[in-house]
Amino acid sequence: MGGFTLLVYAHDYPADVAGLVLIDSQDLPPADGATPQPAPQPGGPSLPALLARIGLIRLLAVPLGSFENLPEGEKQAYTAFAVAPRGVQAYLDEGMGMSEGGAQARAVTTLGAVPVIVLSRGNDQDAKHTAAQTGLLQLSTDSQQRFAGQSGHSIHLEQPAAAVAAIVQMVEQIRRQPMP
Repeated sequence: MGGFTLLVYAHDYPADVAGLVLIDSQDLPPADGATPQPAPQPGGPSLPALLARIGLIRLLAVPLGSFENLPEGEKQAYTAFAVAPRGVQAYLDEGMGMSEGGAQARAVTTLGAVPVIVLSRGNDQDAKHTAAQTGLLQLSTDSQQRFAGQSGHSIHLEQPAAAVAAIVQMVEQIRRQPMP
């Protein structure tokens, strides 16, 4: 879901963005002409956050998570955050803003020459997702696509070396650019 935020930020604050690495960014929702509904405002803790308080979410953490490749200590830390009430509530709050965030991201039609690397999953591809990932390349005149061949959507967890390599490539590319 972070891809929406990155696109809008890069568009609205171009002087603050040297380059983007979009790691299997969510597909932008189709433009249906409808006015996006404002995101619901979070009230008190949600039912899932309350269930997290009593430990029920922790019991479901392994079936719901995709972090098997993490070292044991990091896996425990990730699980602890993901099942904590604040982690569960943050995930739900972010989901509530998906419609509005998607509409804002869809309105971004160009980032000019800002370098963009689109790192796409290699597993679980379908025609719609492939087209959406390719469409992200059209946002910049300086874009390229890479693939994490052994990963699904959670590249940062399933094939972290691919995510790191894309980020390092972007940093090196930016450092080679002449200073303004």
